[in-house]
Amino acid sequence: MTKSSDLATNCIGVHLELQNALYHFLRIKSYITIGDKYWSDFIYCEMSHASIEKELSSPAIGEDIRAHVWLTLRDGSILDCTGEAHLDLIFQREEHPIGENIFFIPPDKVIEEGYHRPFLVGPEFLIKAGVFTNPNA
Repeated sequence: MTKSSDLATNCIGVHLELQNALYHFLRIKSYITIGDKYWSDFIYCEMSHASIEKELSSPAIGEDIRAHVWLTLRDGSILDCTGEAHLDLIFQREEHPIGENIFFIPPDKVIEEGYHRPFLVGPEFLIKAGVFTNPNA
């Protein structure tokens, strides 16, 4: 992986691997967070409580879900490595190196547009929705 398009539609895998690496190498605990990103004129991977209930009642096993995944650190910081990369594709922006797609947002930073809206924390929804299987099951 070297550029935006390599990350773009792999938010679950990228963040699961990053979560494991953060803990394994640095002993930093993080949480898989599932939600969307909100702007006043656009919502990236828009979620709702109704869409969550629908996905759980009739999961489309093996298919993508309409949700964004990122990591939330214990202090509330956000680590998002794929959101901007996918927006590069959606809005036909130029490719960027992977390093320019990694966003660290500290908990005290106020973001008025393009902020993350968490709906769920933990991988259980992703497992129940059939996006991936639990390797520990």
